[in-house]
Formats: sequence, structure tokens, C-alpha cells
Amino acid sequence: MSEKILTKEIAEGYLIRERSVDLDEFSTLDDEASAVLSTYSGDALSFDGLTELSETSAGNLSRYAGGLSLGSAYPIGSLGQIPVGVAECLSNFKGENLYISLSEICDEAAASLSKYEGCLDLSGLTTISDSAVESLSRNKKALYLDGLTMLSDYAADVFSSMKGKLFFGTWNRPGALTSISDQAVESLSKYTGEYLSLNGLTSLSDAAAKSLSKIDEDKLWLSDEIKAQVANYR
Repeated sequence: MSEKILTKEIAEGYLIRERSVDLDEFSTLDDEASAVLSTYSGDALSFDGLTELSETSAGNLSRYAGGLSLGSAYPIGSLGQIPVGVAECLSNFKGENLYISLSEICDEAAASLSKYEGCLDLSGLTTISDSAVESLSRNKKALYLDGLTMLSDYAADVFSSMKGKLFFGTWNRPGALTSISDQAVESLSKYTGEYLSLNGLTSLSDAAAKSLSKIDEDKLWLSDEIKAQVANYR
């Protein structure tokens, strides 16, 4: 597929008449275009086709005050891995919701994004390091990791002290985390945050179900089958 660049002129046209341009068609965002779009007064900006983002554009878009979606949601991970400088710029994003379609993240980028104060969606990640877990768990609003396929005992222990909402799956994107160790569940049973989603789980031992029953059911999202199993211990 050939590169399609969103230019300053196209961005200016979008501000005048939104329906004249589909921002999701573009794979690259011109730095001048990002400066123009940072002044957009609408609720959200989505760049579904984006496959790369410069540090300058990230800095410009960080001034936007609405929801920001960078890269494809289906399939997820279209931005691959962003440079630390880009992550650092995005950590200053002013909006409440930030989605970045990453397939992997380095520890330094995770440390930068941990400074972002809104809801952070990194659901393209299938694995993360212990160091990245330590950083991302500092989020006090909401963290989305729907794509994780494995949660280590250590990661579960770190996430248990997270204050914000923690999602391993949402209503339109069931979690890829289908199983979890008894030790990890025991750690998560001490979760002190607002809300925990484990809606991708398809199996759970009786010991794990008993551990999850310690969490207020209004703060826990499970599949109907797993929810019924946990209910036996409430």
C-alpha cells in the first residue's frame, strides 16, 4: 500500500468541513497538519490508518483537548513501537482518553507514558516487561491492556496496588488473557483500584475463584460463566 500523507491543506479543510475528509485514510501525518489539527474543537480525533508518528507531530497533538486515537483499532498494533521521544511528548497530552496502537513497548517509553494523567489504551500489546508493568501501574485513571495473552505473578502483584481502573478486556474487545495462575489471582484479589476487568478468562481453578470472590462484584467484570463460578464463594 502506498503512503498517504495528511497535509496542512487537508487538515485545514477538515477544520472547515469535517465530512470532507476521512482522517483514517492517511498513514502519515505531516507536522504542519498536526499543528492545525491540535486546534480542533471537536470531541475526538482518530487516525486509524496511521503507521508512523514524528516527535514534532506527537508534541503538536498533545495540545489537543479531546480524545485521541493513534493507529488502527482492528487490527491493533499498527504503529509498532514508538520512539521514547514520541512517548515523552504524548505523556503531556491534554485530553482524557489516549489510544496508541502499539505492538510492543520499550521500558523507557512505558516510563514516559506513565506520566500521562488520563485513560491510556495500549491494547495492542501482547506482552510487557516487568519494568513496563511497574511504570504503567502508576496510571491513576484507567489502563487498557486487552491484548495481553499472559500475566505473570509479579505483574499481577504490581497491578494489585493500582489505583485506577484496569482492563484486560472491554465490551467490544474481550480480553486475550484467557487463563491466569492461582498465585496471580491471589495477588489481584487485593486490588485496590476502582474497577478490574478480566472478561477474557475462560477457565479458573476453584482456588482462584475463591480468591476473586474477595473483590466486590460491582468492581469486577467477568464472563457470565466465570462470574457464576466465583459467585459460589461469595
